[in-house]
Amino acid sequence: MVQYGGATANERRTAMEERITAQRLVQMFDDDGDGVVAGPDLVTLEGTMADADDIVTGILLNKGFTLEQLEILKEDRQVTRAWANIATQLAGERKHEWLNERGEGLFEAFGVRARAELKALARGDIRSVMEPEAGANLSVTTVAPWPDFQFAPDPRYPGDRGPGGF
Repeated sequence: MVQYGGATANERRTAMEERITAQRLVQMFDDDGDGVVAGPDLVTLEGTMADADDIVTGILLNKGFTLEQLEILKEDRQVTRAWANIATQLAGERKHEWLNERGEGLFEAFGVRARAELKALARGDIRSVMEPEAGANLSVTTVAPWPDFQFAPDPRYPGDRGPGGF
């Protein structure tokens, strides 16, 4: 399983805090009211981060990247930022009182934008700076042979090589 945002739980937490501040993260995950995200609160945070890992991996795998490429791309800042935005969106949907009348959480726009950016990356509309190490996405890069040159083909027969013998 690919983990985005860093190698440790603290690095991953810091990536989220860079998006929404440490104070907001505590507000979102401090379920026992002690002012600290530790113990069961930390388990909840790690579960939310794992859910975001699954979403990002699912989007990129579905679009042609391999797990080996994702192990390299997880270091890309734009992928990390998209992961943090999705994790933040999921965190904003944890409590019913935070949802608006459409059922969207506090950071709905973060997650929507992140998914769009990941899909654009997967389609090749934007490129990763890590692409030279990871390799190109095979679904957007192909090598096809040039078609044979046809001299004076008969227009009535598609693919006809024509009478040209030289």
